[in-house]
Amino acid sequence: MNIVKYPNPILNEVCEKVNAFDSTLACLLNNMVTTMLENDGIGLAANQVGINARMFVMIEYMKSGTFSLPLDIINPEIVESDGIAYLKEGCLSAPGTYMIIASRANHIRLRYQNRFGRFMEKDFYGINAVCVQHEMDHLDGIFFLEKWKKDDD
Repeated sequence: MNIVKYPNPILNEVCEKVNAFDSTLACLLNNMVTTMLENDGIGLAANQVGINARMFVMIEYMKSGTFSLPLDIINPEIVESDGIAYLKEGCLSAPGTYMIIASRANHIRLRYQNRFGRFMEKDFYGINAVCVQHEMDHLDGIFFLEKWKKDDD
């Protein structure tokens, strides 16, 4: 899969809810994980590979210094958040650009569906919480360079 680069207009489209949990979805998610890892990313939203679907993949940074197995996050919704994270973030759609987005929460509780359609809830902290919020912005058509400008106003 090719990663869409900023300022491609698909990055500003609100992604559509996923309703079909089938082998086509599983294949797409697997391809997204491969693309994310091949490009040294920790998260990748569907619209970053040209797909208008409300889903992303990510790996979590663990306290041990390792990463989790990839997570499939479909139709996500933040149900709780607190704290402020001042962490530098980058984006595969804008290689080499890093910045701190002041409005990121340090902790979030996320409700989402996995690749089988099962509803899940999970807490994320620190860089993992920032990653989730970054990818969710993609799903809402918000690119982090634009969010930084808005937060700076």
